[in-house]
Amino acid sequence: MTQRVGHEAALFAAAQDVARRRGKVDPGRQASLERSRHTQIGYALSDADGELIARLPMWAVQRAVSQRARLLSKLAEGRTRWSGMALGDQKVQFLTKPFEIRALAWALSTGRRVPPGQFDRTTALYAVVLLLLAVLAGLISPPLLLLGLPSFAAYLVVSLRRHADYRKNIQALVIRWKAAGKQDPSDSLFSELDHS
Repeated sequence: MTQRVGHEAALFAAAQDVARRRGKVDPGRQASLERSRHTQIGYALSDADGELIARLPMWAVQRAVSQRARLLSKLAEGRTRWSGMALGDQKVQFLTKPFEIRALAWALSTGRRVPPGQFDRTTALYAVVLLLLAVLAGLISPPLLLLGLPSFAAYLVVSLRRHADYRKNIQALVIRWKAAGKQDPSDSLFSELDHS
């Protein structure tokens, strides 16, 4: 039962995120977990009166759930030393994290927009593999190197542009978090981190 409630909360937070990114949520209008409904193909985000805020495709909500889960696992890194701590002690430890991490946790726990993607180890690994394939192809046939290097360069340029966008969006998130009074994430986030 607890796992089902956690899944519903994750879908709800992701749906709010998708709706905000698409500009479908008016500022100050609160969505309701109890009134919102979903099927296999869509998510109906509703307010406390049951009035529809946004109808969203389930694939977009599921993609946001996956992205938020990846971010949650990054927040959970290094939490093994926190296991067994009381909730209050975990929160005190969390206050030592950089502003970017704290702002991300706040956004994740309140259904705010979170920046999509970033330049991480996987992206760097793909770039190295592409470069090695281009060089290997060049050893087999020099004209293939002329095809492989532009592919590597294009991938690298796109990845670096995405990383720059991510950094810009993270800085905007930190500004929004500071404007909201540097709020701590909800207690539910700490229990999610314990299970991630």
